[in-house]
Amino acid sequence: MSQQLRMAIARVFQFKGKRTLSRAEVSNCVAFDLRWFSPADAGRLVDAATAAGLLVSESGGLAPTFEPKGVEVPMRFKPSVSALTYVRDTSAFGTTLAALQQHLPGVATSELLTVIHQLQERTLLDPRVAALLVAGQRGVPLQTLLPLVRTELAAERVPR
Repeated sequence: MSQQLRMAIARVFQFKGKRTLSRAEVSNCVAFDLRWFSPADAGRLVDAATAAGLLVSESGGLAPTFEPKGVEVPMRFKPSVSALTYVRDTSAFGTTLAALQQHLPGVATSELLTVIHQLQERTLLDPRVAALLVAGQRGVPLQTLLPLVRTELAAERVPR
């Protein structure tokens, strides 16, 4: 996950001082308040942050999956254009997350993503592996998730 992308989202939510923002509010803040990118590129930043799991839909808006106040953003910070693209294919992680949610129906998606991403950042694990650890911590039988994750990771393996 791009540290720049995380810092950009943190700055937007710090600037606005709200826990959830509409997509338009995030894009407008990036384009007009902070003057980082054009409106079209501001939308790409929102897409990249969502794909990276930094933003989730919550209460009709977007909410960060981490605590923005806990991110130190330098005063003159401006993300580079590379922050507009999140390159990891997140469809496989979405499959793992959906399977995990079936076992934890009372837990909000944003809560699961927050815990998974915090673990991922501390350990540098693939998000699917981090999801397995979170599942185990919450008493989910791993035999139901392990084959899915193993298959997905094996499919990504690059032959030498």
